Amino acid sequence: YSLGALGLLTAVTTIYLAFRPEHPAARLTEDDESRLRALLERHGGRDSLGHFALRRDKGVVFSPSGKAAVCYRVVSGVMLAGGDPIGDVEAWPGAIERFMDEAQAHSWTPAVMGCSETGGQVWTRETGLTALELGDEAVV
Repeated sequence: YSLGALGLLTAVTTIYLAFRPEHPAARLTEDDESRLRALLERHGGRDSLGHFALRRDKGVVFSPSGKAAVCYRVVSGVMLAGGDPIGDVEAWPGAIERFMDEAQAHSWTPAVMGCSETGGQVWTRETGLTALELGDEAVV
């Protein structure tokens, strides 16, 4: 019986690991949304992608000072930040550090897409990530 129980336990564990969500339910809370709105009111003109941070399917990490935030979504084990960090440029490194810590804690691969030249410089300086220019933003 013990061999059969061990086999059943192995099968159940394998099925659980195969079908569990790849990330915790990192969704924007009302408090997160109000903090992001305040940051966007003060610093939102810097990045045209900033207001996408308010979508409810995003997670967010704030700098220790609360003056900057990085919004992200996890797709296939990649923690993807879109656009520049939101908030005071001086506080970006703290938010980026928290982003990288969160990625490491969950064994996600960190990535950033759609950041500005300034954002790219800060990301590469703070994280060692490699920047690749994909194109320019069209303004219509």
